[in-house]
Amino acid sequence: MISALKRMLWRALLFLGMMVAAVPTARGEDPFVIPEEFDPIPSWEVWGSNTFHFDWYRNRGDDSNAIHNIVGTQFYDEIAFEFSKKRNPYDSIRGSFNGVANTSEYRYDSLGFIPEQFSLVWEKGDVAAPFRLRLGDYYGFYTYRTFQRSLKGVQFEIQPPLGRETALNHSIVLTSGTGALRDYKDGVPSDDLYLGGSWLIHTGPANLSLNVMRNTRDEDMGTLTPDQSQTVYSLGADYEKGVWDQKLMLEGEWAYFDGDLRGQGPAIEEDKSDQGYFFQLRGRSRRPLTYEFKFEDYGKNFQPNGAVVPPDRRTWESRAGYRFGEGFGVSGRIQRFIDGLERGNPLTTDVVGVSGSGLIGFIPVKGIVMSFDSFISENSDDDNTTDNRTISSRMDLSMPIRERLSGRIGGSTQQVEDSLANRETEYFETHAGISQGFSFLGLTGGISPGLFYASTDVQPGDGQDQYGFDLALNMAGVNNSVTAGYRFQRNNPHAENTNDVSTHAINASYVYTIGPNSLSTEFEVYNRDPQRDEDSTGYRVAAYWTFWFSKPARRIRKGAPRTGLAEETDDAYTHGVMLAQLVPGAPLTNAIDRLSRGGIKGGIDLPGMVVFPTQFIEEISQRQQLAVVHKDGIVTKAALVIELEDTGAPETTRRLFERIRRILIQKYGAPETFERGEFSDNLSEDINRLGVIRVAEWPTEAGVIRLGIPRRLDRKVRIEIQHASQFPPPTMTLWSIEGLQ
Repeated sequence: MISALKRMLWRALLFLGMMVAAVPTARGEDPFVIPEEFDPIPSWEVWGSNTFHFDWYRNRGDDSNAIHNIVGTQFYDEIAFEFSKKRNPYDSIRGSFNGVANTSEYRYDSLGFIPEQFSLVWEKGDVAAPFRLRLGDYYGFYTYRTFQRSLKGVQFEIQPPLGRETALNHSIVLTSGTGALRDYKDGVPSDDLYLGGSWLIHTGPANLSLNVMRNTRDEDMGTLTPDQSQTVYSLGADYEKGVWDQKLMLEGEWAYFDGDLRGQGPAIEEDKSDQGYFFQLRGRSRRPLTYEFKFEDYGKNFQPNGAVVPPDRRTWESRAGYRFGEGFGVSGRIQRFIDGLERGNPLTTDVVGVSGSGLIGFIPVKGIVMSFDSFISENSDDDNTTDNRTISSRMDLSMPIRERLSGRIGGSTQQVEDSLANRETEYFETHAGISQGFSFLGLTGGISPGLFYASTDVQPGDGQDQYGFDLALNMAGVNNSVTAGYRFQRNNPHAENTNDVSTHAINASYVYTIGPNSLSTEFEVYNRDPQRDEDSTGYRVAAYWTFWFSKPARRIRKGAPRTGLAEETDDAYTHGVMLAQLVPGAPLTNAIDRLSRGGIKGGIDLPGMVVFPTQFIEEISQRQQLAVVHKDGIVTKAALVIELEDTGAPETTRRLFERIRRILIQKYGAPETFERGEFSDNLSEDINRLGVIRVAEWPTEAGVIRLGIPRRLDRKVRIEIQHASQFPPPTMTLWSIEGLQ
């Protein structure tokens, strides 16, 4: 194994050396600028990149446990560019294109040149009826209960001059497209077609919307599935009102479904109808108090193909939160979910929970930041076939030890009782680590070692123990960066005649930027060593060459102000999502002050960033960390990292991602999106093989806000929202903040 590692390292270094030697010397990170005399379209801005990608895979050892499904050399070359033309501040055309010349069996299941995504947007606001026309790829959103998904097609939005003498503003959106098309290689199919419209009436503090969406799907001869058609209608309203020192928001929607449903296997249930109801009250006071009540009810036949709602479920949910003056926030929640109301044996789940995060100001030791979440969940059905109780708690502590050194410790417990089966499962996990910042050979960053232990005990039955350690290194200089990691884990099942299994994971990445060129290498080794069987090892070496270009000079994927970007409200009432106020290029002190005025205090200094454990998005209970990344006292990006509790539950992960996207849509409007693949039980592997990509972007005055699930060298899966001046193309998915563990 050691000799093979040495050979792989030498090959990676040799390949990188040849690439660097072939590139002319330049300074800075600016893209190549097309000279004016060679410019055939002088009135257009164009900026983009071309990336040549090389991968080499190898397996060694037990073939039955091979790490990589496909071995050998894989190549592909992808191009991504954007273009725009602005006639005046109110009349502009912009677009984008992503394509790949593919020979890799991992990159895509089709070979040759594949035009993956294309979009063209024309906005014109200097006419009596301002409009926006979208062609190609776009993200369509009416409401959460009617339509929310990416399409390839046409969308037209117009603001007709109706009722202006009565201060009424109207917006009409017409949508047409297909959700079945992954790319444009084979043309536009007629399957999974959407056709609909939305009419929004705005009256100052109130909005009223009428929505309709029809979906048709062709007969599938391969699975013998008949054709399918369905329509969903809805009436929605919201009202915002200040009452004394309270800011209240009322929202409600009624939706009606009529059409065909997909049944078991290829069967179709024809001519079904049902209804959905939604009501929500949210409040925020000038005191740091927030509260929310929500009710939802969807019939078993309420199953719109373009929406993201669980059928046959009734939900009650109440939340309240308060942030103390020192910056520590606490919130509580009471939830009830009833599933299968119309199926004869409803399952009721009751949840009571409390969470908190922020700087602990009421103890003598200063600088400790805590994040915790605890809940009790009980679920049972009417027929007494299910009766479970779950008690779960999690806590994480971080604190500065001395300059450039910080520590962290945490743990979680969970107890699951199945009364009917007389079975109990107990889980315990703890972890600890430190982060030490340092500088070396012109690079600045840090190293983060950590230990972990977990135990699962099943009564009656068996359990297992897990323990190990990990090490992460992140360094960056003027034009290069190094990321590396190692993780050892030992799984010790308690049952007799089972294998103890040790795993070793090594990963490293080096990026060197020289002028318009970015040269990258990645190296991965994964070894699985069962106690009684033959071990297996997988190797991967990757190298990239990215060439950035621009016309005229402009940095790649830099945001520009666009029509419809929501403005921020005053500090006392600001919604939890306010990344647009943490501005890239601004002094770090400005960002820290802005967070402090919003009640978020007590950040932990890590190498190159300040981290705040906080419930930044109050509507979700998952663990969140806000990081302000900086260099030489200047903010380079702000990021919110949301931990996923169970990546083996694809529908739960999908709904969480869609819920976060909906929250951002309500704040910033419709995004530009790039999507590939569907969530599965093996989400980590899908993301690392580029089988699943989720990216949504909103332009800001200072750059771009990006929501996605980026690839990481340590293979952790988490949702990230970042605000930066620029991003790589969506298909270059290694954009996570690796230094934030």
